[in-house]
Amino acid sequence: MTRKYEITYIANSGVMIKHEDVKLIVDGLHTKKAVEFSRVKEDTLEKIVRGYKPFDDVDYLLFTHRHVDHMCHKSIVEFLKNNDNAEVLYPKDEGCVIEAVDTFVKEGEYLGGALDIELGRKMKYPIKNGEIIFFKSKHMGDESLQCSNICYIIELDGIRFLHLGDGNIDYDYLERMLSDEKINVAFMNFPFMHLPEGKKIIREIIKPDHMVVFHLPFEEDDMSNYIKSTLRRYEKDRDKLPEVEIFIEEGAKVEYIY
Repeated sequence: MTRKYEITYIANSGVMIKHEDVKLIVDGLHTKKAVEFSRVKEDTLEKIVRGYKPFDDVDYLLFTHRHVDHMCHKSIVEFLKNNDNAEVLYPKDEGCVIEAVDTFVKEGEYLGGALDIELGRKMKYPIKNGEIIFFKSKHMGDESLQCSNICYIIELDGIRFLHLGDGNIDYDYLERMLSDEKINVAFMNFPFMHLPEGKKIIREIIKPDHMVVFHLPFEEDDMSNYIKSTLRRYEKDRDKLPEVEIFIEEGAKVEYIY
């Protein structure tokens, strides 16, 4: 039986995964730029929050961590008011963003909630036609950026999607967490393309059939030429990588058939 999966790019590391009648959005509701990393555009944000096509009937809303270029508590609250059958997952963490979302979810008795897990452990969350495996990692970068970062393996009808959020480029830790996991499609933060350890993780640990590179700014926000340097790096290394899509423009789509 042929299985079709459609990926739609929202902004930064925000994507929607659609398979048959199941829709999941990861890191797709945020309203502030972080340095030059782009926010979700206003019209797209309104479509998601209000449940307008193509973001109608979203079943699961996932967030990897609390940074402003990944989640906005006001937008999450408005989304849940308009989509009260959706389930929302986010890391248990300190800070006003998580606390505000957690309070609203608990008081409104919405499905899902905060994911509380120690480093080095994996847990499962059931979804329609599959399951989500999740684990915690350190955030990429220096100590000032550290927060609880949840990595997701989303399985739908046997096909598995990896979303690391802003997970650290740490060979030993990711080998521990992913060496026994089959990954079909990996969503990778663009620094993995630039650093030798990141490319080694892709080739030796994750070994996906397909890879989507994201967390690049939109072109109008790209003051540091991240897009140009990432495209150049890909051209140099493409023979050593799986099939790659680089998400640059809002609304970009890719389909995978299995």
